[in-house]
Amino acid sequence: MTQIRIFLSAVSAEFRSYRDALRHYLDRPNVTVKVQEDFIATGTETLDMLDDYISQCDAVVHLIGDMIGAMAQSPSLTLIRERYPDLAERLPPLRPFLAPDAQALSYTQWEAWLALYHRKMLIIAVPVPGATRDEKYALIEEQRTHQQQHLARLASVERYPAFSFENNSQLAAEILRSKLHEILTRAGPSKKRVNLPIASLGSLFKGRAACLEDLELSLGAVPNTADHTPVIRVLSGLGGTG
Repeated sequence: MTQIRIFLSAVSAEFRSYRDALRHYLDRPNVTVKVQEDFIATGTETLDMLDDYISQCDAVVHLIGDMIGAMAQSPSLTLIRERYPDLAERLPPLRPFLAPDAQALSYTQWEAWLALYHRKMLIIAVPVPGATRDEKYALIEEQRTHQQQHLARLASVERYPAFSFENNSQLAAEILRSKLHEILTRAGPSKKRVNLPIASLGSLFKGRAACLEDLELSLGAVPNTADHTPVIRVLSGLGGTG
């Protein structure tokens, strides 16, 4: 069974519910999904452990909103700078932030750059204007400007948002249509089949479990807004005996 590692990069105060719903949706026996809170926030260790996980993962999903989150501490920067002396050469937009007295980047912003440094699949997504945010969200112009600059630096190395989203369901649907779909296909099905929405169709699908798995991976799953459980899209014309 192929083992897959995914990192969800987002500021908790703004996108915790999005991230938690997506984590639940992607969860399966052979897929490990991590978030920043899974690592001990001790300053010198946090960026170290984030780097260790990201260097071994298959993809990073990076949500960029208006908030920047906790700033990386100087000891963390020193550790990463010494570990990767070619950072500025490989990623020129980072050069101004690598000096000992330079302006700091947040841990969440570093997650995107570490993904690029390690040549991992980086999927960037941004909220549409007016998108739902979490209760702790606060619009602070200085932070929003910082995030816009972060987007511009990523664009300077040709990394752009893959899509925008308005709510949890739309984010999950767009993730399935993104390049992450290729990785999830390798990982296989997420869970045991749920009941079909029309009970009378159940017998028509006996012996077709593998086909249903392929169908869900090909078309994507529709997240249930109540509990985020994947629901199979049932298409007309699949009830034959062929």
